[in-house]
Amino acid sequence: MNTDYSNTDGSPMELMMDYYARRAKGGAGLVVVESTTIDPTSRNHGAQSQFSDTSYIPLSSKLVDKIHRYGAKAAIELTHFGADGTVSSGGEEPAPSDVTSRGA
Repeated sequence: MNTDYSNTDGSPMELMMDYYARRAKGGAGLVVVESTTIDPTSRNHGAQSQFSDTSYIPLSSKLVDKIHRYGAKAAIELTHFGADGTVSSGGEEPAPSDVTSRGA
């Protein structure tokens, strides 16, 4: 699932933080943060959440703190879209082989 509440670099917007905080405030015991890519070349759309290096820690920590404020635990869905990802760096699409994706 994606809210599309990410900044252009994939970091969480305040809107995303508030979205997940509302779930925690509503009584959820575990809040799973949306599909978040681990590689910038793996994003499958422009608003894809991303966590690919330590520069994402400050805003992601703020998101987790907002979830914890209401007593919920936080988890994240880490993803990599392989050959189905868009290439934001202009390089080769990362995939385990040169087999074309079924969606291509």
